[in-house]
Amino acid sequence: MVDGASTSRGRDYELPLSWAGQTLRLAALDGISIAGALATLGVDVEEDPTRDSGLDPAECMLLCMLLVNAVDDELHGLTASRMVCGTASMGARAIASARTLEDAIRTLCRFYHMIGGTCSFSLQCASGEATLTIRAERGKGDQRAFIEELLAHTAHIQLSYFFGALLPLTRFVTSTSRHPHVGRRHPYFLCPTVTGLTTTLAFPVELLTAQSRGLTVDYPLWEACRFWLARHPATRVPVNDDDAERPVSGALVTVLRRADLSIADCSVRLGTNLVDLRRDLASEGTSFRQVRQTALIERARPHLLAGCSVDDLAAALGYSDARSFRRALKLATGLSISDMRRDAQATVADRTPLMTRLRGEILRLDRSGSSAR
Repeated sequence: MVDGASTSRGRDYELPLSWAGQTLRLAALDGISIAGALATLGVDVEEDPTRDSGLDPAECMLLCMLLVNAVDDELHGLTASRMVCGTASMGARAIASARTLEDAIRTLCRFYHMIGGTCSFSLQCASGEATLTIRAERGKGDQRAFIEELLAHTAHIQLSYFFGALLPLTRFVTSTSRHPHVGRRHPYFLCPTVTGLTTTLAFPVELLTAQSRGLTVDYPLWEACRFWLARHPATRVPVNDDDAERPVSGALVTVLRRADLSIADCSVRLGTNLVDLRRDLASEGTSFRQVRQTALIERARPHLLAGCSVDDLAAALGYSDARSFRRALKLATGLSISDMRRDAQATVADRTPLMTRLRGEILRLDRSGSSAR
């Protein structure tokens, strides 16, 4: 795991484990032992659950799922009343038949109201902004705010899948001033983090009219989580998104792995025009710049890890000199050489077992949600 304190960039893109530490200790007091399971993340809960190590989106998602499965409860045993195992999956199934994003959110609000009083969701619209408010029944201060943030995290994953891209938020409101990202960009929601009376996700009201993409999958929670992770810029774990599901970006990555080309050259190789290529990439939740950055880092990673100089790296990637490579890299991806080297080192470890474990935990919830229907 990458230490969140190691670089400012890492801290910006990670949620410190110390934010979850209080909840983990309370779970342990309730007899919920997850220390062995969390070893998958390289987290020794018994040693020091408040150490400031960063959790990337996939790691935090697995942490949540382990807590959920440990006690068959959506709020991991810290609420006054029990909830059915697979609640998150049933919520994902409930919104699958909605026609618009507003229908999906109001369905989610009704669903949580129907299953009990452990938490509540409510939607309001005012001054061009829609706000989804989340309230947990139990907990005080930071612990309650953390539970509400887990619920907000789950809602954002599900609604992003329905929306067809990461749901763009204007702000995330937390009910505690002690949140580690107050006054800064939230690492998962990718918007400013501010304090307020209730935990809230805010976004432009016009997005409520977005139409359904017609979701018909056997395991909606897993598909939603995989969709969200594959499109999140902070994810360091290989998600193995299906090229069949994202055919244009999959084909584009294949082209760019062979050579770093302009979007015009890529459109010729793919037999399409620039307008259609940009539109198709947007429909798959990405852009030419993001795909080009991914492919370039993949091509450069072996040379960076081998300790090649910038001149050698430029030559290996087909550039005339280091200056040309630096300029092209900055224009194409917004990265510097040091940024690229750091990204290559952050992803060198084999993190496939983490995704395998995450998939197993979520599918367990999906199957429970299916049998509970």
